[in-house]
Amino acid sequence: MNEITSSAAEATRSRPPVTAFLADWVTKLRFSDIPTEAVETTKRAFADTLSVTLAGAGEAAASRARQALVDEPGKSLVIGTSLRTTARTAAFLNGVAAHVHDFDDGNATMLGHPSTGMVPALLALADERNVSGEQLITAYVAGMEVGAKIARAMTYQHNANGWHTTSTFGTFAATAASAKLLGLDAQQTRDALGIAASMACGIRQNFGTSTKPVHAGRAAENGVMAAKLALAGIDASPTAIEGHEGFMHLFGDLSVICFEDAMRDMGAPFEVMRINVKLYPVCAMVLPALDVLVEGLRNKELDLADITSVRCGTSYQTLNIMRYDRPESHLQAKFSYSYCVAVALRKGDVTLADFTPDALKDPATRKIMESVEPYVHPDQSTPELFEPLYRAGKAFTEVDVMRRDGSLFKRRKSNYIGSSSDPVSWEHLERKYRACTDGMFDSARSDLILTRFQHLDRLNRVGTPILLGLEELQ
Repeated sequence: MNEITSSAAEATRSRPPVTAFLADWVTKLRFSDIPTEAVETTKRAFADTLSVTLAGAGEAAASRARQALVDEPGKSLVIGTSLRTTARTAAFLNGVAAHVHDFDDGNATMLGHPSTGMVPALLALADERNVSGEQLITAYVAGMEVGAKIARAMTYQHNANGWHTTSTFGTFAATAASAKLLGLDAQQTRDALGIAASMACGIRQNFGTSTKPVHAGRAAENGVMAAKLALAGIDASPTAIEGHEGFMHLFGDLSVICFEDAMRDMGAPFEVMRINVKLYPVCAMVLPALDVLVEGLRNKELDLADITSVRCGTSYQTLNIMRYDRPESHLQAKFSYSYCVAVALRKGDVTLADFTPDALKDPATRKIMESVEPYVHPDQSTPELFEPLYRAGKAFTEVDVMRRDGSLFKRRKSNYIGSSSDPVSWEHLERKYRACTDGMFDSARSDLILTRFQHLDRLNRVGTPILLGLEELQ
């Protein structure tokens, strides 16, 4: 062993055994360990993800992916179609559909969209085997914990460097969830996480294109593949996450990584309690501003005809991500702060119908955009200033609306309706579900689907066809 190799090995030995610890924790988790409120939150996450997957199944990115990849028979249903294929392909295709509208949930610790990777992976695997609702929920909770804890250890810097966490941390979440559902033991789960470390990738440069939802599909597919490969006997480094040449080292910044943070406070509280649900199909970073403006319009504090300008002070990271000042496609529009604000001002709402090529050309919206100015607030202008606020749930958006009479409407808001600090109810989710599935089902089947998700923990056998009301309970 030469000096460099010896030094690397010593560095790895000196670090906490993150990979092994997480694998062991996943295998030991039981449904009875999960509190009722976490179970209810998880059921809502499944229902919400199915809603946005059904809404996205007909979009161009989802249909093109199906055309490219559905060529193998299998048992797993491609949601929104009658097609069945292998679990890995179904997971990928359903992950793409789930994320194509950017309407899927998020998690502040993971800094991305956890369910869009985990739910497609778990449902695809459930279609292949006999699993219960309790098993499905337990697997989801395990995956969320693993993905979020790795994210916490690596800090906001991983995201700030341009990685798309839905695909990077999401791969680990989907892998842990899949491993749990397949019943892998601790060593197999450790191997699965090690395999996942060689798969996880996704870059923010592709935001605003149809490759962004591919990232979510890859997270789901990676999870299925890594777990199945480990089950088949493929091994991996036992320190693939924390090692000197492992995921954290290569994808993170050693000056800020805290390896121990990946092993602390497991289930205390469970990370599923930090799920954020979207009520508007846009990048989450503009949601606080939309809440302020929509509420102002509804309360008659604002009138579009009286508004001369709107300034929104946000973080440097928000404008790094929402980079399309004048979007040229409906996909870019979801990452255009000015467009999203202009739509909210014009309609008092933002819906899926606002992100089509025709909607993007609307002259009234384009005119309003000229009066909207997002800017970086001085208190959130650097990682050093912004990250502590973000981690504490105190990152904010400051909205200043100037009226024609010279008066100023000013509000500052952290978080948004649907975030973990202001959670949505089943009633909110039902409205979102019905909007996403409008015209797809008759009322009886639509009600049946919602009922099955509400009682997911009581179902002895689950799978996509059962949850969609295509098969009877047994």
